[in-house]
Amino acid sequence: MTDDALSQSLASCGAVVGDVAGQARMAHFGDAAQEYRALTEKVGLVPMSGRSQIEMTGADRATMLQGFCTNDIKSLAPGHGCEAFITSGQGKTLGYVNFFCGDDALLLDTSAG
Repeated sequence: MTDDALSQSLASCGAVVGDVAGQARMAHFGDAAQEYRALTEKVGLVPMSGRSQIEMTGADRATMLQGFCTNDIKSLAPGHGCEAFITSGQGKTLGYVNFFCGDDALLLDTSAG
């Protein structure tokens, strides 16, 4: 399903579109309390189209990332994750990310762009 098809489907269910970082995104379905109850007590859908995910594989993935992250990536066990800042060689903060460790890959999740 493309983003356009997803947007049309969500809009047909009452989704309200809002501006998020200059892009049209699903903002809400009208009742925040009802949405919260659905997510915490039942089931819900949270569109993540405004995020970027990068899957990193290879035997040296954690070692490579360890050098420019502010958290201990090498110690992550499968099924666990952590937050980190990505830094330049001079230590300047370039971005904020979340890492999730799988059996054979690391998933980097961050804001789009």
